[in-house]
Amino acid sequence: MRSLLIVALIVIKLLTACTSVKKEVQANQLPPFKPNFYAIDWRDSLQIIVNYNDIGANKNKLEFINSIKSITVNLKNVNKKIIKSFILPKMIMKQTTVNSKITTTLLAQGFYIPNQRVNIDPATVELQIFMDSTVYTLLRPFKELVSNFNFDNRNAMNLLPMVEKLDSVNYFIGMIALRKSMPGKEYLSSSEDFRAELFGPKGNLIWNTNYKQNYMQAKQPVKPLNIGDYYLYSTIWNGKNNNDVKISDGEFSLKLTIPAQPKPYFVTLNLKTE
Repeated sequence: MRSLLIVALIVIKLLTACTSVKKEVQANQLPPFKPNFYAIDWRDSLQIIVNYNDIGANKNKLEFINSIKSITVNLKNVNKKIIKSFILPKMIMKQTTVNSKITTTLLAQGFYIPNQRVNIDPATVELQIFMDSTVYTLLRPFKELVSNFNFDNRNAMNLLPMVEKLDSVNYFIGMIALRKSMPGKEYLSSSEDFRAELFGPKGNLIWNTNYKQNYMQAKQPVKPLNIGDYYLYSTIWNGKNNNDVKISDGEFSLKLTIPAQPKPYFVTLNLKTE
């Protein structure tokens, strides 16, 4: 009887050791699908935004997005020491339908306000994506993460444009708006809250989201509604012009607009298709 008990204890220890090793291996692997990942140095705080998009072309990617439980951010200095660790508290799952395509978007956001003893410019930002039994880790240089955000002190919002090729045909086109202030008489004049326009090399209009659209004419608030909050505007482009003809690959200009009144918000960026 005693020998059986000893054998049982040994088996339990071996199983525990194997489980610990397995978890350690799982916690150090890269995510199978890399997110859009941004760090925004704004008003003495560090805003972190993580985004995943899927159009249903990859079943594994959609399952991965739906399985995310939480996301943690670790800020590391040049010595790879963690100077701050925090969970992204706002994680929003959004589904939109454009051209009969259902797009699933996950957007997670959080911010960190450092004290005077901590440098807000860490060497790296470590992202940990927690699933039921796996933790995926991704490291990115901090300076690389802050390079795409469009700051304009004259506007009440900062804009972050996003373009991602989802499959062989469709492109996710989005823009994150971060509210800085509240203009007194700002509004939307119709149900159109976001506009995307694609221009050719010579400035000719190729495609736009408001082409032959009838929007409800009524005043609407401009999102986000509160200072410090963010909102994701998005649409899908299928690689065709307004005449439903597929365009040849090349370099284009993309203008993204929130058609607010009396002053719209917009940002432009280059788009290369291939």
